[in-house]
Amino acid sequence: MENTEDYFKSNVPTAVDIVSGLYLTIVGILSITLNVCVLAACFIKRHGMRPMEMYIVFLAFIDLCMCVLAYPFVVASQFSFRWQFGMTGCIWYGFMGSLLAYSNIYTLGMIAAVRYLKTCHSGSEVIACFVPNKTNIKRSVCIAFFVSFLWSISPVIGWGEYDLEPCGTSCTLKWYDTGDSSYVICTFLFNFVLPLVAIVFGYSRIISKINSDSTIVGNTSRFAERRLTKVGISAAVCFLVTWGPYATFSVIEACNGTHHIPAALKVIPTLFAKSNTLCNPIIYYLIVRRFRNIVKHDVLWWIFGKREGNLPTISSIHGVLSGTRSSPSRSRRKLAVRMNLAKDSSSDRYKLDDEDENDAHASTVSLFNTSPQKQIGFQMVPRDPTVTTVDPYKGKEKSHLYRDRLGASSLKAPVGRVCHGGMTMIDIKTTGAANSDMANVE
Repeated sequence: MENTEDYFKSNVPTAVDIVSGLYLTIVGILSITLNVCVLAACFIKRHGMRPMEMYIVFLAFIDLCMCVLAYPFVVASQFSFRWQFGMTGCIWYGFMGSLLAYSNIYTLGMIAAVRYLKTCHSGSEVIACFVPNKTNIKRSVCIAFFVSFLWSISPVIGWGEYDLEPCGTSCTLKWYDTGDSSYVICTFLFNFVLPLVAIVFGYSRIISKINSDSTIVGNTSRFAERRLTKVGISAAVCFLVTWGPYATFSVIEACNGTHHIPAALKVIPTLFAKSNTLCNPIIYYLIVRRFRNIVKHDVLWWIFGKREGNLPTISSIHGVLSGTRSSPSRSRRKLAVRMNLAKDSSSDRYKLDDEDENDAHASTVSLFNTSPQKQIGFQMVPRDPTVTTVDPYKGKEKSHLYRDRLGASSLKAPVGRVCHGGMTMIDIKTTGAANSDMANVE
């Protein structure tokens, strides 16, 4: 390091630095927003969280820390066209990036392992060694973090080294030091290859079990198993797609050297790897209906003071159940959500979940828990001309007037029940103007 100023200068064209800085800024803002939504959803439903959902909290926390504690260093350096924080900042950035990346893939591996044990060895002695309750989940998270810390601190204490990347505006392991590549090879094997092998093995056995095992009774349970498996596989695939090019490129550089490749091209795998913080929240939102509903009906209301949508009118319910919708089953599911029959209701009468945190086979279809829901009964008691419902968010009675729609028609009290998967079956008998109003639930 003969000239410090030249050593910390960017090695890529100015346009590449600007585009990379803008890209990483957008990724960071979106990642912070989406992962805050994940943490907010978990906080709102914290009393009804299943043990496996604690892994989601940890993954969101990892991604949020990456955006807050690491990305600002790179963005500031890219817009100033040089590394701004010296060798101390370089070591800090490399340590944090490695720690969070290793924790991420170890957590994905543990999710696959626990899902494999619960699905393929639920009745054997294997699962008895690790009951997936909240205490054991916390212990496994601590183990993952501790192992990641050991691998990340090794370059600081002498095995391996953190240094500037070829682009000159971020730091990582010194992959290109071919004199001592033992740490690089061990890191690639134990922190990338082996966790991915465990993930592929676990989910392949889970898929085989779901498709062939007759003990998974009913299409609904089988569908829930496949959906939860899809979440884990999607997260693992996204990690492989985003971090795979970077890890492979780095190992090739450590073994053979890639000095003939322009530094501008080496930026692409780095940007891919940093995009991983966006993947998990998007996966949850697209695949998990429960998480999607929490974001729509709770998180948005918590942030903006307004819930998405309104409770359905009695005429809307009648329209859904009388066959005016092309997909009544989907309408009924949305109806159950709109009626806010959530497990966090202030009244036990509306609770859909068993909230025993130590029960490894809780009776709810949660994000990673696939045991069926308990069938419960409830009763809606509309009054003429006011329909009175219970607002589970405040625990207070709330009146909705339907005089404009129903006029002076008399309504009898409908009786319904909530079935597996949030399906709602309601028999409604109306007289007068109510029968002529066939509105649809959006």
